[in-house]
Amino acid sequence: MQRIIDLLKTVDRPGVDSVVKYIQDSNFATARCGRHHTYKGGLVDHSLEVYEFMKHKYSDRLPDESIIICSLLHDLDKAKLRGWYFSGHHPARVIPILKRCGFELTADEAFAIRNHHRKSGDILSHPHRRALTDADTYSTGKWRKAHCEPTLQDLLLELFRKIF
Repeated sequence: MQRIIDLLKTVDRPGVDSVVKYIQDSNFATARCGRHHTYKGGLVDHSLEVYEFMKHKYSDRLPDESIIICSLLHDLDKAKLRGWYFSGHHPARVIPILKRCGFELTADEAFAIRNHHRKSGDILSHPHRRALTDADTYSTGKWRKAHCEPTLQDLLLELFRKIF
């Protein structure tokens, strides 16, 4: 978890200290990640896998800050903190958490986080979204390969990544 904190502290934006405090005060370090990375600490592992993938594959096309922000905060709403409840569905709940922390996303970052689960639409015209969706799918697929039989969706997404 310290690596996540250290990476976030390199981001030069107002509100980043509040986001770090939210992460430290919440159950981020022990949170599970829903249907994948279902073990204690899975959220940390998944977030770092998404970061490593984006950094490796997209560092020549996206700003470092955007890679850090999108990868490490895209599932922030999976961490719970008493008194911080937001209605709606994941991943849309991430945006109000960051706003309450006083942290501003760029329009591209907000769009990527809000839409990283959508597999349809014009993903190629939104580089931040493409990068985050690709990295999130990679991390989720990597976990599933180790723990489950591959689904047809996993196989098709793997083929898509090889083509593009």
